[in-house]
Amino acid sequence: MDAKPAVARMTLAYLVMTVLALGGPNCVRGKWPTVAGATTYPLYLPHEDIGWTGIRLLRNHMSPWS
Repeated sequence: MDAKPAVARMTLAYLVMTVLALGGPNCVRGKWPTVAGATTYPLYLPHEDIGWTGIRLLRNHMSPWS
């Protein structure tokens, strides 16, 4: 399994977060990041329970490496 695509995506994600943490572009400022965060937070809350339920249901139908 080639890890290069995963390493590239993680590096890009860290670079984007670093730019945003250091002030980033002006398009990130304003009210919309707060609205986006408040809108997606309810999806974050049950994601662990949904994930574990999916793992329990699918573990006999998939390889352990999936």
